[in-house]
Amino acid sequence: MLLLISIACISCKTNTSYEVVLKGKTMGTTYTVKYINKITNPNKERIQNKIDSVLVLVNEEMSTYIPSSEISKFNSFHDTTWFNVSEDFVIVLRQAEYIADVSGGYFDPTIEPLVNLWGFGPEKRERKLPSKNEIDSAKKLVNFALIETRLSPPAIKKRKNNIYLDLSSIAKGYGVDKVSDFLEEKGIENYLVEIGGELKAHGRKADSTLWKVGVINPNEQGLSISIKMNDLAIATSGDYLNYFEYKGKRYSHTINPKTGKPVTHNLASVSVIDPSCMTADGYATAIDVLGDAKGFELAERLNIPVYMILRDSGKYKVKMNEQFRNLMGSKK
Repeated sequence: MLLLISIACISCKTNTSYEVVLKGKTMGTTYTVKYINKITNPNKERIQNKIDSVLVLVNEEMSTYIPSSEISKFNSFHDTTWFNVSEDFVIVLRQAEYIADVSGGYFDPTIEPLVNLWGFGPEKRERKLPSKNEIDSAKKLVNFALIETRLSPPAIKKRKNNIYLDLSSIAKGYGVDKVSDFLEEKGIENYLVEIGGELKAHGRKADSTLWKVGVINPNEQGLSISIKMNDLAIATSGDYLNYFEYKGKRYSHTINPKTGKPVTHNLASVSVIDPSCMTADGYATAIDVLGDAKGFELAERLNIPVYMILRDSGKYKVKMNEQFRNLMGSKK
């Protein structure tokens, strides 16, 4: 989902504040954190070390690519008894289940068997077309209702012992929220946090203007749109950055849990705005799976600001709802 970029601000100094830029790697991608430094803030090395620690913890909880992570251990736990996890894990999973519910199951945190089947997961598998029998067999393991959660003490369990979780479509957004929370705990109120294109902005830049972010065109040639944001997050899901080709046809990493196959509609990308980057991340995936018409209906029903880029006879066209359009005109 590497679709969003921050429109760079030249570091500008005043007598008391200036912009600090931190960069690093996490979750198989990169992160960028910009914040306005004040005399009372901790030094940037301490800030970056703590940010790295926060993101390492998120990975240790939710990365299916780390065998020792909570999610990997749960996936290899072939039992239907309670499995102890962190409180954060339960919070993220419950939000994923909520989005699964309101989307009619088009977003599903138990989609891991299909993701692996199509060669987009941690299992090393040749990217080729699976058979109908393989797809049908994997689909039987995809049902978020087969997972139970509790918060006290935090734990999850399977109703079937061969259910697997995949939170990759919501974990990056959660990572953005966790880093944002850390910055605010340190008294940093003006910041922009971005992980692999998922982004949250709060406060203002050093020149007192709002943070400005953009959505990249699917052809990666310039921006489709830019928007000023304050205390909001934006996440994008698209089908053109992670895919494979087989016999001249492209297969996206975005899998429809209902069909068991990659999406094939004309929706190239969808961007969602929400105060929570985790929630924006999950909604963007759900709407992407649903496609143009049904996805737009979901956004309207839930009052979700949404911005779509659609393929149209070899070109791209834009579709957005009034909620998104209103945010574009925000001057606060």
